[in-house]
Amino acid sequence: MNELIIKYHNLVVELIPKIIESEINDHDYSEYMVLCAQKKIYLQVIEDLESIDHKSESQYNNSMKESKIKYNMEHGSPYDRGSADAWYSRGKDPHWYPQGSYKGERIGSERMTPRQLEAYHAGYDNEDGRKEW
Repeated sequence: MNELIIKYHNLVVELIPKIIESEINDHDYSEYMVLCAQKKIYLQVIEDLESIDHKSESQYNNSMKESKIKYNMEHGSPYDRGSADAWYSRGKDPHWYPQGSYKGERIGSERMTPRQLEAYHAGYDNEDGRKEW
């Protein structure tokens, strides 16, 4: 996992001079925007990798390949818990379970990364259905 973080960190470091050069040579604003977008993506990948220390790299890669979306939707994930809270008409209370829904330790909002909080709120906000009682 640390090797991946270092790899993406190095990619960010390599982008900085290119961004500065394209900013100075403002004749190609689109190149500057593309480089800035790449940097933002790389930084997000670093944050995501750092926030998944409870899983192995292969488990993370497999779950993201299977979901083919922006957020991990495994049972217990922040997205899943947000969706469940909305489905059961509960108020927003960001949390997640690293070992799966209701298994192991419950991680509350005070210990969640910004990316995890974003996933929880996306799950909550994107859930269109509601349980009929």
